[in-house]
Amino acid sequence: MLVSSTRTKIWEVLQTKDHGKRLWVSDECMVLDAVKKMAQNDVGSLLVYDKDKVGPGGEVPTSIDACVGIVTERDYLKKVMLKGLASPTTPVSKIMTPQEKLAVLTPQHSVLEAMDLMVKYNVRHVPVIDPKAANMAGVPSAKDVIKIEPHAANMAGVLSMKDVIKVLLDDRKHEVDAMKDYIHGSW
Repeated sequence: MLVSSTRTKIWEVLQTKDHGKRLWVSDECMVLDAVKKMAQNDVGSLLVYDKDKVGPGGEVPTSIDACVGIVTERDYLKKVMLKGLASPTTPVSKIMTPQEKLAVLTPQHSVLEAMDLMVKYNVRHVPVIDPKAANMAGVPSAKDVIKIEPHAANMAGVLSMKDVIKVLLDDRKHEVDAMKDYIHGSW
């Protein structure tokens, strides 16, 4: 049976990513350091956490209320470079997209829904929150989760446009292979 982007869920995509490498910065981190971290890890975004909620050993809490936003390459270009701010002295908190303005997904969303959200909000990186612990039915919005029970929802990861494109390309490859098998009578 072929896997389809209309049925592939975000949790399936996140399973293929390196969860041990959840990349983040503190809200007090300087923009230059955040950009260096993105470049070193070949990523286009970092989750931003409240420095007071990070563990003593630097471990990041998973509850969504500890995540105060996301900083992206686009934030850097539009809010630092074009405005002439100094990267070494500007804190990430000044340029990040704050939590209340984040477009988010849950692990239960499909890749097709993710693509639709990314196009609708013109974003390339979307935090994924898992509201299971909040005992909510359906697929809530981030604002619903944060209002009802912010400590119960967990950060599950970040989905990028690259992740979505990979699933779509894999779908097309499977379809082409199936058509070839059908044409050659080996189906």
